[in-house]
Amino acid sequence: MRFVFYVILLGTFGITLGLLADLVPIHAETIDIKPVAMEVSENETGNSNQFKELVGTGFSLSYPSQWYVEKSSMTGPEIAESQDLYTISGDVLNEGLVIFGLNRLSLSELESVGIKENTTQANIDSNLNQIFPLMIEMISSGITQGRPADYEEPEFDRYTVDGHKVGSVVFNINYGNFTTKALAIGTIIGNRGIVLAYAALPAVFEEKLPIVEKMISSIKIEA
Repeated sequence: MRFVFYVILLGTFGITLGLLADLVPIHAETIDIKPVAMEVSENETGNSNQFKELVGTGFSLSYPSQWYVEKSSMTGPEIAESQDLYTISGDVLNEGLVIFGLNRLSLSELESVGIKENTTQANIDSNLNQIFPLMIEMISSGITQGRPADYEEPEFDRYTVDGHKVGSVVFNINYGNFTTKALAIGTIIGNRGIVLAYAALPAVFEEKLPIVEKMISSIKIEA
């Protein structure tokens, strides 16, 4: 699975976060990432935490009702089919930013991380400690602004997505005069790659992480 990074301008600074493709390296100029019309519904969950439900193609997740969602479509000559990315954020400087993607992978892309056509989900989950580090390598190599550093040890039992294990790692991105802190989670469910990345200034990261963890625990994947 290739993780293609793109730049999101956050007010006065830029964060480059990577999402969703295969493990074949590609050049950024071959990728076309553009906003598209929202094709998701936003339904109030009705709970006291004031979360909304984002319903996209093959998934749903809850997010703070005061945040907003932007959907982008990623296309290019080395991408077999359009990839959808969802940016979920409020006041970025004070709350951070979440990027989520769930996209179908070709058989060759699955085989590139050792997943064969008849591999069961149980085998994928049990071998996540081999799959997830490949994802992190591509996330690191795809960062074109800032320098990733200070990786914590990957964890495989901290989070689950709809009953499936996911790998997670926390790291910093250094920009010279400031640093952002980031969390990335990911796995493969069936023939789809799933990634969620959260980035914020360090103090904001620690304060808002429980909100992001609620978002992670709310994710539902359609069979």
